[in-house]
Amino acid sequence: MQDYPSLSHTVLCDQIIQKDLYVEGLRNVYSTSVSKHGMLVALNERYDLNMTIEPFTHPISIDRTLLSVHNFVNELEIPDFGEMVKQL
Repeated sequence: MQDYPSLSHTVLCDQIIQKDLYVEGLRNVYSTSVSKHGMLVALNERYDLNMTIEPFTHPISIDRTLLSVHNFVNELEIPDFGEMVKQL
């Protein structure tokens, strides 16, 4: 679906307005928690890229999982990450 990102954004904005959830500042709007490695694997599979995605390990680990400390996302109806990738 070519217009999915803009359509999704429109639906989210409508939910924020209808549910009176607007707050000043920046918020990370996401669905289910996903690591960058998981995201790359899912996109590789979705687009049949046939690439080898290997997790990178390092003695000093930094968790870059995409999520938020705000409960804002719990009040929105957002499809899970796997469903969003299917709809791309």
